[in-house]
Amino acid sequence: MTVSSYLNDLAEKLIIRDSEKDSISRSFHALESRLSNYFGNDIGFVRKFGSYHRETILPRDYDFNSDVDVLVEFKDKSYKPQTYLSKLKRFAEYWYSRSEIYQSSPTIVLELNHIKFELVPCLEAEWYEGGNYKIPSKASDYQEWLLTSPFEFNNELIRKNKAFGYKIKPLIRILKRWNVNTRYSKIYDSFKLEEKIVNHSFSYLNSSLKDYFFDFVINMNGFDLQYQYQREEVEKFVNKIKEIQHDEKEYPNWAESELRKFFDLQS
Repeated sequence: MTVSSYLNDLAEKLIIRDSEKDSISRSFHALESRLSNYFGNDIGFVRKFGSYHRETILPRDYDFNSDVDVLVEFKDKSYKPQTYLSKLKRFAEYWYSRSEIYQSSPTIVLELNHIKFELVPCLEAEWYEGGNYKIPSKASDYQEWLLTSPFEFNNELIRKNKAFGYKIKPLIRILKRWNVNTRYSKIYDSFKLEEKIVNHSFSYLNSSLKDYFFDFVINMNGFDLQYQYQREEVEKFVNKIKEIQHDEKEYPNWAESELRKFFDLQS
């Protein structure tokens, strides 16, 4: 197997299969129904967003911590974020008492056997506030709101993916697999990694997934990472990929074997 065929094969494996999608869909519809039953007219929409919505989520076999982000709109705007987080936690404890439930970042995490949902409370922003919605702000220890437009990035990803031959989403999934397969579990925040890829200036001379992979990785650096071990991990990855790119034509079997060490499931 060559580097190119390995990356194409890996990209195919990193697509969520219909059976997993169906299971998630059933659980989401049950969640949506239970939220409506519990809160009634106190909530507006319940919408999936994040990597599942963008089709860049990894199958659980390749990222056990894969989750589905769910935005829950509350109509009453008079409370601080923690009040809504507490409401969602009580809801989860009522309907999913046998599941693991906890607060993490600005979300209430609901862990089912086959998927993890992260429930995010939101309020519709006022027209003068400069965003579509407000979610709990990490900077304020979730006591204040953060303006956000959670679906705009998806639109930019769709545009970029189409402009570059539908290679960007597969590339994102491949690099997210590397990101969770390092000895430190995660080097980048998943969304930040997606942003880096979408904002990268790709060459229009690229044609294959391999071209896009080399284009992005050999230009990676860890300057934006907080810790030295993270920067060192990125440097190790980039240096090896440069070596693989240089020698793949002369030593294709070696190149493919070295590449798969960054991505294959550990036995």
